[in-house]
Amino acid sequence: MTDVTRPAYVVTRATEEGRRPLERVLRASEQARRPSAPVLWATDLARSAGGFVREPMLPLIALAAFCSIVHAGAPMHALSALALLMLPGATLLALLGVRPGDSAMRIAAALSTGVIAVMVIGLTSSVVGPLLGLERPLERVPVLALMGTVTTAGAFVASRAGREPIRFVLGGLHPDWRVALPMALPVLAIIGVGRLNAGNGPAVAMIAAAAAFVVLVGLLVVTVRRVVSPDAIALVLFCATLSFAWATSLRGGHLFGWDIQQEYGSLTTALQRGRWAPPTVSDPYGAMASVTVLPAMLSSAAGIAPNDVLRWLMPIFTAILPVATFSLARRRAGSGAALAATLLLVGLQATTLRLLNAITRQEIAFAVFAIGLAVAFDPVIPLKRRRLFLAASVAALAIAHYSTAYVACVVLIGTWCISRAILPRGSRATSVVTLSVVAVALVAAAGWNVVLTQSSDNLSRLGSELQANGLNLLPGVPDQGLVAGWIEGTALPPLDPHAYQGIVDDRLSSSLTWLTPDPSSSSTRYALGPASVASDPPLAAEASGSWAKSKAISAQLLVFASFGTVMAALGFLVSRRRSKTPPDRALVELVSAGAAVLGVIVILRISGTIADLYNPERAAIQAGIILAPLIAIVIERAVRHASA
Repeated sequence: MTDVTRPAYVVTRATEEGRRPLERVLRASEQARRPSAPVLWATDLARSAGGFVREPMLPLIALAAFCSIVHAGAPMHALSALALLMLPGATLLALLGVRPGDSAMRIAAALSTGVIAVMVIGLTSSVVGPLLGLERPLERVPVLALMGTVTTAGAFVASRAGREPIRFVLGGLHPDWRVALPMALPVLAIIGVGRLNAGNGPAVAMIAAAAAFVVLVGLLVVTVRRVVSPDAIALVLFCATLSFAWATSLRGGHLFGWDIQQEYGSLTTALQRGRWAPPTVSDPYGAMASVTVLPAMLSSAAGIAPNDVLRWLMPIFTAILPVATFSLARRRAGSGAALAATLLLVGLQATTLRLLNAITRQEIAFAVFAIGLAVAFDPVIPLKRRRLFLAASVAALAIAHYSTAYVACVVLIGTWCISRAILPRGSRATSVVTLSVVAVALVAAAGWNVVLTQSSDNLSRLGSELQANGLNLLPGVPDQGLVAGWIEGTALPPLDPHAYQGIVDDRLSSSLTWLTPDPSSSSTRYALGPASVASDPPLAAEASGSWAKSKAISAQLLVFASFGTVMAALGFLVSRRRSKTPPDRALVELVSAGAAVLGVIVILRISGTIADLYNPERAAIQAGIILAPLIAIVIERAVRHASA
């Protein structure tokens, strides 16, 4: 019998066909042993939960809740209140993937995002809670339960993405014993104020104020001559400013200032209701979450009296303001020039050191605004995340303080328009201030203040005043002349005391229904008189004409210097565009923002009508945040030119 040799391809094909049934059996067996998708997901979730339990976030949340519930003393309750802000803030930063380059700014950004998170959660729970049967969501147990649940869930999601919140914010921070040295400044201020409140002499308080001032000046000198860590500078700035702030806010047994009395009324109203409610009448104070929801949740959760929340905790945001301003200025200049600009425009301004403590809503809003800008121009962070953080910050201004939000909207619009005119078309895609960021700011400000809370009486009053009196430019010019009128700005002529008393009575009776006048206030002992009449004790030196005039002149010199800086920078950038040189996009946006905010300052300075909407001294601080990087550049180049 003859053997027939089969072709190779026939043998190969037969072998493969024989293997196929076996492969099907093996594959089916493997699939039978492999867990299903839900089982795999549950296993992965359990593994992640086991890792999350070993992270520091969960124990810190439990410790904060424990300290707020038990009677652990005022210091522990204060730490619990700070944890209520820091832990959600760190979680939100980790979820967004926003990690500033400096450790000090990471902590400041966590505090700012914590403020935003607490305000949003408090407003949401106040609206949704009653629909679900929870009538008082701002009380201690609901606040702790809600904040703990939201923070834990957010931290778990962030940890699964590889960004554990505590390590994400505090990673790379290596403090040593020298950190405690600047902290002696606020402690000394507390001792000095305590002695004054007890009727003792002012020696310790004066030493505390002098020590804080000397430390800031010494820090500036050292920073100019040698390299100093930005985190060390930020710590000294924070502690020195906090000592000034506490020296004012803790003086006496009552709240310092006029605006803060109305803010306290809105806060206690929210605590009595156990929730925030949209104002039934046009009430701008009741519409601001910074003076209702935020302090109410801190007071309830940490067990701190409302008075102490405003006096002890809120000045912390005043102390953070120069830290954020310094961080923003350091993006464009060295640490020495950035520190000098910060102290000149923000840190050592009387408005920062004395006035902001009496205006809680502005303390919060300025800090959120400054931190938002500092993060937005931090090149370490990806561009899209910087835009997102800036949009969230300007949106938060709408629920924190309406005037700061309005100025921010004008500045953003001006920044977008001017930068588009300077930047080439191809460079606009990498801008931080985009049309979407501007739209978010406008929608948030208009939606919250005009539509949702209907608390835009200030805008309605502005419209009526404009129709009746126009801009009322330089109201002091007819009596004092052009130069003196410009120096005095929008200062109005003296008002008859009886007419002023009638205006105050009308406003109080219509808006501050919670305020109960003291029966003795109608006594002739408290009758108002003209300011020219000598008082007993005599008027303070600050009230004298020469001191007030010198302050006004120095403020105008600063405005002119800023105006010259911005105009020179605009001319330089325009010339570079004509020469086809690639522009510095961040510098273009900062100069554009400086030009926009200078326009706001000039209008507030010369228009008595618009100045009635927003205090020019406070607007100058908001402008100083934006102008600090530009002034820092000028200082650095001037020093370099002088030493050449």
